[in-house]
Amino acid sequence: MREYKFLNILDKFKGIYTKFGVDYEKMRIILSMKLTLDSRRTSTVMQNSGKEEKEEEIKNSFNKALIMYAIMGIFIGIITLFPFNKMYTYSIVFGMFMFFILTIFISDFSSVLLDMRDKNIIGTKGIDNKTINAAKLTHICYYIFLTSLALSWLTIIGMFKSGVLIGILFILELIIIDIFMVVITALLYLFILRFFDGEKVKDIINFVQIGLTIIMTISYQFLGRMFDIVDLNIIYESKIWNLLLPPMWFASPLYAVAGEEINNIIIILIALAFFVPIIAISLYIKNTSKFEDSLSKLNIAKNNEKEKKNGLFYKIGRYTCKNNEEKAVYDLSTSILKREREFKLMTYPSLGFEIVFPLLFIFMFSMDSINEIKNISLHMSLNIYWFIFMVPTLLMALQYSNNYNAAWIYEASFISDKSNIYRGAYKALLANLLLPLYLFESIIFIVVFGIKVIPILIIAFVFLLIFIVIEHLIGKNSLPFTIKFGEVNKSQSLINTILGMIILGVAVGINYFILFNMYALLAYGVILTIIAFIMWNKCIKV
Repeated sequence: MREYKFLNILDKFKGIYTKFGVDYEKMRIILSMKLTLDSRRTSTVMQNSGKEEKEEEIKNSFNKALIMYAIMGIFIGIITLFPFNKMYTYSIVFGMFMFFILTIFISDFSSVLLDMRDKNIIGTKGIDNKTINAAKLTHICYYIFLTSLALSWLTIIGMFKSGVLIGILFILELIIIDIFMVVITALLYLFILRFFDGEKVKDIINFVQIGLTIIMTISYQFLGRMFDIVDLNIIYESKIWNLLLPPMWFASPLYAVAGEEINNIIIILIALAFFVPIIAISLYIKNTSKFEDSLSKLNIAKNNEKEKKNGLFYKIGRYTCKNNEEKAVYDLSTSILKREREFKLMTYPSLGFEIVFPLLFIFMFSMDSINEIKNISLHMSLNIYWFIFMVPTLLMALQYSNNYNAAWIYEASFISDKSNIYRGAYKALLANLLLPLYLFESIIFIVVFGIKVIPILIIAFVFLLIFIVIEHLIGKNSLPFTIKFGEVNKSQSLINTILGMIILGVAVGINYFILFNMYALLAYGVILTIIAFIMWNKCIKV
């Protein structure tokens, strides 16, 4: 088995693992095995194409992801090269960094943390839960550290430019933040696992992931609003509610070392940066065995519970199916969408982003305070189109399933027109995900803009229906639930995204120019409705 440099470095910390009751030698063997098998795992950010890929291409998938993260790191680090207010610079940098690390961890590594195979396979060989969990956590942290370095390379240069001590302290804080983000998420999962089981715990974990991404997104937006700009100079004034923002905890030690003013708020922020991660890590270490044991609840299935099929959205979707073939696929798709855990892990975090992004853009570009909400221009209501941008991701995810081999059912059921498979699945996606979320978003927009925004919301939804068909045509997606998770054509996905952005931009432009003409909006809405009806009946083909 190949010897990894990472393991040689890890050997220096053997005493720490041993002190906490971990069998280090066994953990090292498990890690070596995991790193060897990682060539079979593809990062969800840079997934490979084709069903029979070369081994070398699979091994390089994470390296390609690191290159992309390094490019993203330019946008994070560039702020450190300008002479802005120190607290502003450090808070924004840590806010962006924590945002990216959390979202990458949730999308790429939550399934690894919640994986029961280690306990089921390795645990039967006499290896205790602490050692199994330590190997799992160290394995995740290894990739999180590499990702952190890729994201922060330019930031590190900028920090060392401000001083050697600041640069060293920044690197130490990066390591602490990486561990803290993983541990705090694991503790949330443990809390959920203690009180729930079966399918319910899977759903709750998915919603926690959405909540975490939304909280981090909103918190990051609040960071920039804590600073006053006077004569182009950014001014920071300590306030008690700064204590609620974790990025400011970790910014405070750098702020103090840089020789800036220290007050009681700054001292408390520094204390939080030091004590909260220690408390979180201590709690997790004490509960590692419980965490591994609790994972067994993920496999508890309550088969005696009847699936609810009397909901309003279910009826709306099913009644729009025009024949029995569509209805059968609709029922099948509804069942899979509600139960497929990997589908939820792939799509739910992005759904959270798409819900909050339209509101964030309104807040960012048109409001300095919540008191100005009544003065927002109706033009900002066009941010609702950001919601539609989730369609390509959902249609791509709709192709996948853990039980993709069961796709033979499409042939065995003698479906006369396979376009009914697409229509049934798309209507299930609309009724179970898009329509409820869009109505929720619409209620918020009506509260913000008033009833005058209703025509815009209706037009945007009709365009969403058209956009689904457009993405179906340019995406050339396989039949729903027929592909194994992880197999995707990267180049085709990129083309779909670019074309989708262009088409969406055109739709926003048209709506912008007729925004205040009620007759034009009415005519435009009628035209879009006719186009949507024709496209759903004529253009969805195999």
